[in-house]
Amino acid sequence: MALKPPVCRGMKELDRSAFALTLAVVALRVPVKSIGQIKTDLADDVLRIPKLRNVVDATTKTHKMVLLKPSISISLGEASDRLRALVHEHNWEPTMHDIHLAYDNWTADDILKSVLPDSSQAPTSYEQIGHIAHMNLRDEYLEYRSVIGQVILDKSPTVTMVVNKLDTIDNTFRNFKMEVLAGTQDFMARVRENDSVFEFDYSKVYWNSRLHPEHERLVSEFAKGSSICDVMAGVGPFAIPAAKKGALVWANDLNPASFEAMGNNVKLNKVASRVTPFNMDGRDFIQHAFTEYYKQTAKGSSSLAPLPRRNAGKRAAKPEDPIVIASRSFDH
Repeated sequence: MALKPPVCRGMKELDRSAFALTLAVVALRVPVKSIGQIKTDLADDVLRIPKLRNVVDATTKTHKMVLLKPSISISLGEASDRLRALVHEHNWEPTMHDIHLAYDNWTADDILKSVLPDSSQAPTSYEQIGHIAHMNLRDEYLEYRSVIGQVILDKSPTVTMVVNKLDTIDNTFRNFKMEVLAGTQDFMARVRENDSVFEFDYSKVYWNSRLHPEHERLVSEFAKGSSICDVMAGVGPFAIPAAKKGALVWANDLNPASFEAMGNNVKLNKVASRVTPFNMDGRDFIQHAFTEYYKQTAKGSSSLAPLPRRNAGKRAAKPEDPIVIASRSFDH
C-alpha cells in the first residue's frame, strides 16, 4: 500500500497544513543492539518516508521501537518470512504506533497528484539552469501554476526561482518570455558544464541544459591547435571548452546580451587569449571571419601567438604556448 497525502482537489494557492495526516503503523519493540541488523536484514519491511524517523524511543533506554510499513498489520501476515522468524526467535513484541505526517514528508509528485484533477500524472519535470527551474506547463495546468511553482520550489533544495515558458523561440535572439511562478526573481544564472563556468541573464539569452551531451560530444572532437569558427556561439558552451583544450576560436552571436555574457565568460574561464568574441549577423560574420582569418595566418603561427599573462608579482609572467595553426582556413 503506497501512502498518499490527503486529497485536495482544486487547490489554487498552496495550503501546506492541508497535507497533515496521522496514521497508525505496526512497531516492534527491540533491543538497541539489534537495530543495525534489523535495518539491514529487514529493509523491505521497515517504514521509509522522507524526513521521518523509522526508529523511535521506547519506554526504556535499552529498547527502541522500529516502525514497519503501513501495509503490514499487527498479525505480521504481510511481513517477510525473515521478519516473522526473528520476531518468533527473540519474542519481539509488535504494537501500534501513531505517526504524524506533514507537508514536508510528501514528494512534489505526491502533493501535485492530490491537487490536480488528473491524479495519474503531475507536472514535476523541469530544466534546471543554475538556481532556476524552468517549466513548460501545458494549458490544462495553467490555472494551478501558482501551487505547482511553489511545490517545485519547496521540494528542490538547489532551486530558488521557478519560471514558466510563455511563448516559443521565434525571435531573432532565440530567447523567450517567462513568468515567475515562485521564489525570488533573479535571472542571473551560473552553470558549470564541461569543466567550465558560464554566467548569464537567462531572460535575455538562449541556454538549453539538455544540450549538454551534444556540447560534450562536439567539444571532444576539438584538439589543441584546432581553429574553430562558431557562428552562433551563444554564451560560449562550445567556444570556451574548446579553447581550454588549446583550440583557437572565433565566436560570434548576434544577441548583444549573449555577446556580453560570452565576453565575461571568456575572462571568467581565463581563455581570453584563445577566444575572440564577435557581435555580428551570422552571414556577415562568416564572410568577415574567413577573409580576416586567411589574412592573419599569412605569416604562419607567429601572427597568432598569445601575449604573455600579467601578474602582480615581481617575477616575469610565463608566456602561454603559441597557438600553432596548421591551416589557413578554419578546421571546424
